[in-house]
Amino acid sequence: HILMFEKFISSIHCGFEKNPLNLTDDDVGSSYAFHVYCLPSGDSPSRFQQFACDLAWDILVDGVEQDLKKIGYKATGKGLSAGFMTEFGAVRGTAAALEMVSPLLDMADERGMSWAYWAYKYFNDFTTQESRQGFYDERGQLEELKLKYLSRTYPMRTAGEISSYHF
Repeated sequence: HILMFEKFISSIHCGFEKNPLNLTDDDVGSSYAFHVYCLPSGDSPSRFQQFACDLAWDILVDGVEQDLKKIGYKATGKGLSAGFMTEFGAVRGTAAALEMVSPLLDMADERGMSWAYWAYKYFNDFTTQESRQGFYDERGQLEELKLKYLSRTYPMRTAGEISSYHF
């Protein structure tokens, strides 16, 4: 089992001096969950919006990486917490909108962080702004282009230390 803890969403740093779950050094059962918000709008976001999102993502992900080092994460997988981006994306299924998300996924891959896309399907709930953010469109059809952009391989187990991987 993995216990997740997270920071307040508008903070760059978590404020924890150590893993708040008080796990022992040999217990790797926790994950530092974080959200990365910068939602591209429309089917074709502007260059300025791409620049602003890239800058925001750099700042937020670097802050998370600093937090992880402070609370006991080690890139070898041996440590008290791993990074898990639990909310990001929430974009329309156009190539231009999905291209904006690729740099963020690359950042997560470079740092060995896990992630889960925000919206599976629109359920008319108050946390999802529009119906086009999920994996299924308004007619219930799978957004195949979105699935293609968000499908990546990752090493489930390795013999040794991972220095890098890319899909």
